[in-house]
Amino acid sequence: MNKNLTNKQAEYTEAITTYRFFHDYRMKIFNFFLVFNGILLSSVFTYIKDEYGKALISLFAITVCVIMWFFEKRTINAANNILNSVVNLESELNFSTITNLKNYADTHGISQRNLVSLFYFVTTILWLIITLIFIYRLI
Repeated sequence: MNKNLTNKQAEYTEAITTYRFFHDYRMKIFNFFLVFNGILLSSVFTYIKDEYGKALISLFAITVCVIMWFFEKRTINAANNILNSVVNLESELNFSTITNLKNYADTHGISQRNLVSLFYFVTTILWLIITLIFIYRLI
């Protein structure tokens, strides 16, 4: 077998593994994000009675949401770079599985990547509104 072809196949396998890592990482961060927001929302509306405490926790939640949203964007960019490498390798190896899946995902509606990013955005806006309400009550 051609040594260059073997190297390309190994590179392809490694790229697929790396893409899966980024995807798993994104989902783990997203699950933490959901748990984090659930705990903070329940504590703000159930356990914390002080308006200053509610406002501070809401500001903290906004900060964490924005940081996690940046992590999401960074991870998507890294995963897209890997995915583009996989597509290039597939063309060299005469494979088409990932290329076909990527083309399908790109042309059929909103992708999961965009939905997760949209959720980060909406949650950040929700916390911003909650914070403004608590600050307005303090004034």
